[in-house]
Amino acid sequence: MRPYQKLRLKLKEYDYTQEEIARMMGRSLSYVAKRFGGKGAWDMDDVYFFLHQFDIPAEEMHLYFPEHGIWQEGKRCYKLVRGQAI
Repeated sequence: MRPYQKLRLKLKEYDYTQEEIARMMGRSLSYVAKRFGGKGAWDMDDVYFFLHQFDIPAEEMHLYFPEHGIWQEGKRCYKLVRGQAI
């Protein structure tokens, strides 16, 4: 599976290219391509850009930005609810 697969599908759903996203973010195409390729980490400003641009609920952030870019089925994901890990 390619890194950030769910995010890639969201770009396709909205008919955006990485080049268009880079321009909208004020980033270079190289920067965006490296992140989509798993060669660098997205910073929080980037993550929030995608959440707002694609109306992704913050509670689903981990689905679009999994650890190392690839969702691993069965891997436990911790969510904080009122300060408690569940």
